[in-house]
Amino acid sequence: MAVQILKASEDYLETMLMMQTKHGYVRSVDVAEHLGVTKPSVTYATKRLRENGYIEMDKDGLITLTDAGKVSADSKSTKDEKRRAQYVEAKSYLATSQRDKAFSILKTLSASPATPEGAEAAYLVIQDRYDQGKFEEVETLVYKLSDSGTDQNYWLAKSFIVLGDSFAERGEMKQAKATFESIRDGYTPAGREDDVLDNVKMRLGKIESIGE
Repeated sequence: MAVQILKASEDYLETMLMMQTKHGYVRSVDVAEHLGVTKPSVTYATKRLRENGYIEMDKDGLITLTDAGKVSADSKSTKDEKRRAQYVEAKSYLATSQRDKAFSILKTLSASPATPEGAEAAYLVIQDRYDQGKFEEVETLVYKLSDSGTDQNYWLAKSFIVLGDSFAERGEMKQAKATFESIRDGYTPAGREDDVLDNVKMRLGKIESIGE
């Protein structure tokens, strides 16, 4: 059932866009009738679409497509355009402190770490785990990103900085130092605005100041 719904996501979005354009609003019951599916199927699909930042639903149950949803509903949109729209939507949610919505989308994007948006999403998820004190998850996610073979070196290096910070928070200063030194010795800045090595230098200085 889940695979069938996922496969039909674009059908739902196209139908919703058509209804929103024509009537100015979208109701689940109308979507079900138009597509010839059951109300529970629409409920499941809208839940998935909301989690991925494609639609929003008000207190009366009326559905509105987000910008990402509109792009995805357009059959002419490329895969890159759809991913970029999701990324913009997630960053917009972060900017307005709607973290649950933002990280629901970021988790989806992080499954494609070879892309710039996916790699940054993976880093943001890692940073979020660190902020929550979930240091073991940080370690798991950083190594997963590294093993993915991504060439998005900036976000990979930023993620390893978070890993070093997590070691330091756990009092594992030698491991933290080794992590920062490996970044310092192996990372090549992408440009003048690249802040990776400056952040590493600052952290190594703090470790040296406490005699580690």
